[in-house]
Amino acid sequence: METPEPVEAAKELDLVAAAPIPHTSRPAARSLDLSGVASLIASANKGDLSVAEVRAALSQSTTGDLAGIVPPAYVGEIVGLINPGRPTINAISNRALPASGMKVTYPAWDTKPGVDEQAAEFDEVNSDAASITLEEVSVRTFAGANELSIQAVDRSDPSAVAAILEALSVSFGQKTNAAAVSGLITAAGAATTVGSSSPVDIVSGLIGALDFSATPPGPLFLAIAPDLLPAWISLADSDRPAFWDGRVQFGSMTPTMSADGLTVYLERDLPAGHALLGSSLGATWWERAGQPVEIRAVDVSILGIDLGVYGYGALSVGYPGAFAYCDLS
Repeated sequence: METPEPVEAAKELDLVAAAPIPHTSRPAARSLDLSGVASLIASANKGDLSVAEVRAALSQSTTGDLAGIVPPAYVGEIVGLINPGRPTINAISNRALPASGMKVTYPAWDTKPGVDEQAAEFDEVNSDAASITLEEVSVRTFAGANELSIQAVDRSDPSAVAAILEALSVSFGQKTNAAAVSGLITAAGAATTVGSSSPVDIVSGLIGALDFSATPPGPLFLAIAPDLLPAWISLADSDRPAFWDGRVQFGSMTPTMSADGLTVYLERDLPAGHALLGSSLGATWWERAGQPVEIRAVDVSILGIDLGVYGYGALSVGYPGAFAYCDLS
Protein backbone atom coordinates (compact mmCIF):
# COMPACT_ATOMS: atom_id res chain seq x y z
CA MET A 1 0.00 0.00 0.00
CA GLU A 2 1.36 3.28 -1.09
CA THR A 3 2.00 5.89 1.49
CA PRO A 4 0.08 9.18 0.71
CA GLU A 5 2.13 12.20 -0.04
CA PRO A 6 2.26 14.67 2.83
CA VAL A 7 -0.08 17.62 2.58
CA GLU A 8 1.69 20.89 2.17
CA ALA A 9 1.26 23.24 5.12
CA ALA A 10 -1.17 26.04 4.52
CA LYS A 11 0.59 29.13 3.40
CA GLU A 12 0.05 32.23 5.49
CA LEU A 13 -1.84 34.93 3.67
CA ASP A 14 -0.29 38.33 3.56
CA LEU A 15 -3.05 40.86 4.38
CA VAL A 16 -2.47 44.01 2.49
CA ALA A 17 -4.39 47.10 3.52
CA ALA A 18 -6.78 48.22 0.80
CA ALA A 19 -5.95 51.49 -0.80
CA PRO A 20 -8.36 54.22 0.38
CA ILE A 21 -11.03 55.23 -2.08
CA PRO A 22 -10.40 58.73 -3.24
CA HIS A 23 -13.03 61.12 -1.79
CA THR A 24 -13.29 64.80 -2.06
CA SER A 25 -15.84 66.88 -0.22
CA ARG A 26 -17.89 69.36 -2.19
CA PRO A 27 -16.28 72.75 -2.04
CA ALA A 28 -18.20 75.43 -0.26
CA ALA A 29 -20.39 77.30 -2.64
CA ARG A 30 -19.09 80.71 -3.40
CA SER A 31 -21.50 83.59 -3.22
CA LEU A 32 -22.78 84.55 -6.62
CA ASP A 33 -23.29 87.97 -8.00
CA LEU A 34 -25.10 88.77 -11.23
CA SER A 35 -21.90 88.35 -13.22
CA GLY A 36 -21.27 84.91 -11.73
CA VAL A 37 -24.81 83.74 -12.44
CA ALA A 38 -24.52 84.96 -16.02
CA SER A 39 -21.25 83.03 -16.47
CA LEU A 40 -22.81 79.82 -15.11
CA ILE A 41 -25.81 80.11 -17.43
CA ALA A 42 -23.54 80.82 -20.43
CA SER A 43 -21.34 77.79 -19.62
CA ALA A 44 -24.39 75.56 -19.27
CA ASN A 45 -25.79 76.76 -22.57
CA LYS A 46 -22.49 75.91 -24.30
CA GLY A 47 -22.49 72.43 -22.76
CA ASP A 48 -19.45 73.07 -20.56
CA LEU A 49 -21.47 72.46 -17.38
CA SER A 50 -24.11 69.94 -16.52
CA VAL A 51 -27.30 70.87 -14.69
CA ALA A 52 -25.98 69.09 -11.58
CA GLU A 53 -22.85 71.24 -11.64
CA VAL A 54 -24.90 74.38 -11.95
CA ARG A 55 -27.04 73.33 -9.03
CA ALA A 56 -23.96 72.51 -6.97
CA ALA A 57 -22.62 76.00 -7.48
CA LEU A 58 -25.74 77.64 -6.12
CA SER A 59 -26.20 78.40 -2.42
CA GLN A 60 -28.95 76.51 -0.63
CA SER A 61 -31.74 77.95 1.50
CA THR A 62 -34.01 75.97 3.82
CA THR A 63 -37.25 76.87 5.57
CA GLY A 64 -35.11 77.84 8.56
CA ASP A 65 -33.34 80.43 6.44
CA LEU A 66 -36.68 81.75 5.23
CA ALA A 67 -38.41 82.02 8.60
CA GLY A 68 -39.74 85.46 7.73
CA ILE A 69 -42.01 84.03 5.01
CA VAL A 70 -42.66 80.56 6.42
CA PRO A 71 -45.10 81.23 9.27
CA PRO A 72 -45.03 79.19 12.49
CA ALA A 73 -47.61 76.43 12.74
CA TYR A 74 -49.64 78.14 15.42
CA VAL A 75 -50.66 81.00 13.09
CA GLY A 76 -53.25 78.85 11.37
CA GLU A 77 -54.50 77.46 14.68
CA ILE A 78 -55.35 80.80 16.27
CA VAL A 79 -57.29 82.25 13.35
CA GLY A 80 -60.35 80.46 14.71
CA LEU A 81 -60.10 82.36 18.00
CA ILE A 82 -61.13 85.66 16.41
CA ASN A 83 -64.59 86.82 17.46
CA PRO A 84 -65.12 90.49 16.62
CA GLY A 85 -68.70 90.78 17.96
CA ARG A 86 -69.70 94.02 16.20
CA PRO A 87 -73.45 94.67 16.49
CA THR A 88 -73.70 97.86 14.42
CA ILE A 89 -71.47 96.55 11.61
CA ASN A 90 -73.65 93.43 11.61
CA ALA A 91 -76.81 95.59 11.54
CA ILE A 92 -75.90 97.32 8.27
CA SER A 93 -74.94 96.01 4.84
CA ASN A 94 -71.54 94.34 4.46
CA ARG A 95 -69.51 94.06 1.27
CA ALA A 96 -66.04 92.86 0.31
CA LEU A 97 -63.32 95.42 -0.20
CA PRO A 98 -61.96 95.77 -3.75
CA ALA A 99 -58.81 93.75 -4.37
CA SER A 100 -56.58 96.83 -4.39
CA GLY A 101 -56.47 100.53 -3.68
CA MET A 102 -57.01 102.69 -0.60
CA LYS A 103 -60.30 104.20 -1.83
CA VAL A 104 -63.73 102.65 -2.27
CA THR A 105 -65.68 104.24 -5.10
CA TYR A 106 -69.39 103.58 -5.30
CA PRO A 107 -72.30 105.01 -7.32
CA ALA A 108 -74.75 107.33 -5.58
CA TRP A 109 -77.93 108.94 -6.87
CA ASP A 110 -77.76 112.66 -7.52
CA THR A 111 -81.17 112.87 -9.22
CA LYS A 112 -83.48 109.85 -9.24
CA PRO A 113 -85.80 109.07 -12.17
CA GLY A 114 -89.50 108.97 -11.39
CA VAL A 115 -92.61 107.10 -12.49
CA ASP A 116 -96.02 108.71 -12.95
CA GLU A 117 -99.38 107.59 -14.20
CA GLN A 118 -99.93 107.73 -17.94
CA ALA A 119 -102.82 110.11 -18.59
CA ALA A 120 -104.21 108.15 -21.53
CA GLU A 121 -103.14 105.52 -23.99
CA PHE A 122 -100.38 106.73 -26.30
CA ASP A 123 -99.81 109.83 -24.19
CA GLU A 124 -96.21 110.54 -23.30
CA VAL A 125 -95.01 108.77 -20.19
CA ASN A 126 -93.11 110.49 -17.43
CA SER A 127 -89.39 110.90 -18.08
CA ASP A 128 -87.13 112.68 -15.62
CA ALA A 129 -83.46 113.33 -16.11
CA ALA A 130 -81.43 110.91 -13.97
CA SER A 131 -78.00 111.58 -12.60
CA ILE A 132 -75.67 109.17 -10.83
CA THR A 133 -72.44 110.45 -9.33
CA LEU A 134 -69.46 108.60 -7.96
CA GLU A 135 -68.71 108.89 -4.26
CA GLU A 136 -65.59 107.60 -2.55
CA VAL A 137 -64.46 106.83 0.96
CA SER A 138 -60.98 106.10 2.24
CA VAL A 139 -59.96 102.62 3.32
CA ARG A 140 -58.80 102.82 6.91
CA THR A 141 -56.22 100.59 8.55
CA PHE A 142 -56.81 99.18 12.04
CA ALA A 143 -53.86 97.41 13.62
CA GLY A 144 -52.21 96.45 16.89
CA ALA A 145 -49.03 94.59 17.77
CA ASN A 146 -47.07 93.18 20.68
CA GLU A 147 -43.71 91.51 21.14
CA LEU A 148 -43.13 88.36 23.18
CA SER A 149 -39.84 86.80 24.15
CA ILE A 150 -39.26 83.31 22.83
CA GLN A 151 -39.15 82.13 26.46
CA ALA A 152 -42.65 83.47 27.10
CA VAL A 153 -43.85 81.71 23.98
CA ASP A 154 -42.20 78.38 24.81
CA ARG A 155 -42.87 78.28 28.55
CA SER A 156 -46.38 79.73 28.80
CA ASP A 157 -49.41 77.58 29.53
CA PRO A 158 -52.02 78.46 28.38
CA SER A 159 -50.42 79.89 25.28
CA ALA A 160 -49.29 83.50 25.56
CA VAL A 161 -49.40 83.74 21.77
CA ALA A 162 -53.06 82.73 21.65
CA ALA A 163 -53.93 85.09 24.50
CA ILE A 164 -52.21 88.09 22.91
CA LEU A 165 -53.71 87.50 19.48
CA GLU A 166 -57.18 86.90 20.89
CA ALA A 167 -57.00 90.17 22.85
CA LEU A 168 -55.77 92.04 19.78
CA SER A 169 -58.59 90.57 17.69
CA VAL A 170 -61.26 91.57 20.20
CA SER A 171 -59.80 95.08 20.27
CA PHE A 172 -59.87 95.14 16.46
CA GLY A 173 -63.57 94.31 16.53
CA GLN A 174 -64.29 97.08 19.05
CA LYS A 175 -62.31 99.71 17.16
CA THR A 176 -63.88 98.95 13.79
CA ASN A 177 -67.38 98.86 15.27
CA ALA A 178 -66.77 102.18 17.02
CA ALA A 179 -65.62 103.65 13.69
CA ALA A 180 -68.87 102.53 12.04
CA VAL A 181 -70.99 103.97 14.88
CA SER A 182 -69.15 107.29 14.71
CA GLY A 183 -69.54 107.44 10.93
CA LEU A 184 -73.30 106.83 11.11
CA ILE A 185 -73.75 109.56 13.74
CA THR A 186 -71.82 111.96 11.52
CA ALA A 187 -74.00 111.02 8.54
CA ALA A 188 -77.17 111.64 10.57
CA GLY A 189 -76.20 115.27 11.17
CA ALA A 190 -77.67 117.23 14.08
CA ALA A 191 -79.13 115.37 17.05
CA THR A 192 -82.90 114.91 17.12
CA THR A 193 -84.81 116.29 20.09
CA VAL A 194 -87.04 113.68 21.73
CA GLY A 195 -89.49 114.08 24.57
CA SER A 196 -87.77 111.84 27.14
CA SER A 197 -85.68 108.71 27.55
CA SER A 198 -88.75 106.47 27.44
CA PRO A 199 -88.81 103.89 24.65
CA VAL A 200 -91.95 105.47 23.19
CA ASP A 201 -90.40 108.92 22.89
CA ILE A 202 -87.10 107.59 21.53
CA VAL A 203 -88.66 105.42 18.83
CA SER A 204 -91.35 107.89 17.77
CA GLY A 205 -88.96 110.83 17.81
CA LEU A 206 -86.23 109.14 15.78
CA ILE A 207 -88.56 107.55 13.24
CA GLY A 208 -90.15 110.95 12.74
CA ALA A 209 -86.69 112.42 12.06
CA LEU A 210 -85.94 110.07 9.17
CA ASP A 211 -86.15 111.42 5.64
CA PHE A 212 -88.58 108.90 4.23
CA SER A 213 -87.93 110.08 0.67
CA ALA A 214 -84.24 109.18 1.17
CA THR A 215 -84.68 105.97 3.16
CA PRO A 216 -84.58 102.72 1.16
CA PRO A 217 -87.18 100.03 1.77
CA GLY A 218 -86.05 97.40 4.21
CA PRO A 219 -85.49 96.72 7.91
CA LEU A 220 -84.64 99.35 10.52
CA PHE A 221 -82.37 98.99 13.56
CA LEU A 222 -82.20 100.91 16.82
CA ALA A 223 -78.98 100.97 18.86
CA ILE A 224 -79.15 102.30 22.43
CA ALA A 225 -76.39 103.21 24.88
CA PRO A 226 -76.02 101.01 27.99
CA ASP A 227 -77.42 103.67 30.34
CA LEU A 228 -80.72 103.66 28.43
CA LEU A 229 -81.23 99.90 28.77
CA PRO A 230 -82.90 99.91 32.24
CA ALA A 231 -85.78 102.01 30.93
CA TRP A 232 -86.50 99.36 28.32
CA ILE A 233 -86.35 96.29 30.54
CA SER A 234 -88.35 97.84 33.41
CA LEU A 235 -91.48 98.58 31.40
CA ALA A 236 -94.60 97.37 33.19
CA ASP A 237 -97.35 95.68 31.21
CA SER A 238 -99.59 98.69 31.64
CA ASP A 239 -96.88 101.02 30.30
CA ARG A 240 -95.84 99.04 27.28
CA PRO A 241 -96.33 100.75 23.91
CA ALA A 242 -98.08 98.94 21.11
CA PHE A 243 -94.82 98.02 19.36
CA TRP A 244 -93.15 96.51 22.45
CA ASP A 245 -93.78 92.88 23.31
CA GLY A 246 -91.61 92.87 26.42
CA ARG A 247 -89.01 90.27 25.50
CA VAL A 248 -85.35 91.00 26.27
CA GLN A 249 -82.65 88.49 25.35
CA PHE A 250 -79.81 88.48 27.86
CA GLY A 251 -77.94 85.53 26.38
CA SER A 252 -74.92 87.67 25.54
CA MET A 253 -73.30 90.97 26.43
CA THR A 254 -75.19 92.50 23.52
CA PRO A 255 -78.79 92.25 24.76
CA THR A 256 -81.49 92.53 22.12
CA MET A 257 -85.12 93.51 22.56
CA SER A 258 -88.15 92.57 20.55
CA ALA A 259 -90.15 95.52 19.28
CA ASP A 260 -92.44 94.12 16.62
CA GLY A 261 -89.81 93.68 13.92
CA LEU A 262 -87.60 96.64 14.86
CA THR A 263 -84.14 95.33 15.77
CA VAL A 264 -83.21 96.92 19.10
CA TYR A 265 -79.83 96.16 20.66
CA LEU A 266 -77.36 97.46 23.21
CA GLU A 267 -74.45 99.30 21.60
CA ARG A 268 -71.53 99.85 23.98
CA ASP A 269 -69.77 102.10 21.48
CA LEU A 270 -72.51 104.73 21.68
CA PRO A 271 -71.86 107.66 24.04
CA ALA A 272 -74.01 107.81 27.18
CA GLY A 273 -77.56 108.93 26.52
CA HIS A 274 -77.39 108.25 22.79
CA ALA A 275 -79.73 106.21 20.62
CA LEU A 276 -79.17 105.67 16.90
CA LEU A 277 -81.92 104.67 14.47
CA GLY A 278 -81.24 103.78 10.87
CA SER A 279 -81.88 101.71 7.79
CA SER A 280 -79.95 98.46 7.45
CA LEU A 281 -79.58 99.16 3.73
CA GLY A 282 -78.64 102.81 4.15
CA ALA A 283 -74.93 102.22 4.74
CA THR A 284 -72.28 99.62 3.95
CA TRP A 285 -69.21 98.44 5.84
CA TRP A 286 -66.42 97.30 3.51
CA GLU A 287 -63.75 94.80 4.58
CA ARG A 288 -62.06 91.58 3.54
CA ALA A 289 -64.69 88.93 2.92
CA GLY A 290 -64.64 85.95 5.27
CA GLN A 291 -61.55 86.99 7.23
CA PRO A 292 -61.56 90.64 8.30
CA VAL A 293 -58.46 90.22 10.47
CA GLU A 294 -54.98 89.28 9.29
CA ILE A 295 -52.36 87.78 11.63
CA ARG A 296 -48.62 88.04 11.30
CA ALA A 297 -46.02 86.36 13.51
CA VAL A 298 -42.36 86.92 12.64
CA ASP A 299 -39.32 85.43 14.35
CA VAL A 300 -36.67 88.07 15.07
CA SER A 301 -32.98 87.83 15.87
CA ILE A 302 -33.29 88.77 19.55
CA LEU A 303 -35.23 85.67 20.49
CA GLY A 304 -38.52 87.46 20.27
CA ILE A 305 -41.69 87.11 18.28
CA ASP A 306 -43.50 90.13 16.88
CA LEU A 307 -47.24 89.51 16.89
CA GLY A 308 -49.52 91.72 14.83
CA VAL A 309 -53.24 91.83 14.04
CA TYR A 310 -54.44 94.16 11.33
CA GLY A 311 -57.24 94.71 8.89
CA TYR A 312 -58.87 97.26 6.63
CA GLY A 313 -62.31 98.83 6.73
CA ALA A 314 -64.37 101.56 5.10
CA LEU A 315 -67.86 102.92 5.74
CA SER A 316 -69.97 104.23 2.87
CA VAL A 317 -73.31 105.92 3.58
CA GLY A 318 -75.49 105.81 0.50
CA TYR A 319 -78.56 107.29 2.21
CA PRO A 320 -77.59 109.91 4.84
CA GLY A 321 -81.25 110.76 5.41
CA ALA A 322 -81.89 107.20 6.58
CA PHE A 323 -80.21 107.78 9.97
CA ALA A 324 -81.13 109.79 13.06
CA TYR A 325 -79.86 109.92 16.62
CA CYS A 326 -80.70 111.59 19.91
CA ASP A 327 -78.54 112.73 22.81
CA LEU A 328 -80.18 112.47 26.24
CA SER A 329 -76.98 112.88 28.27
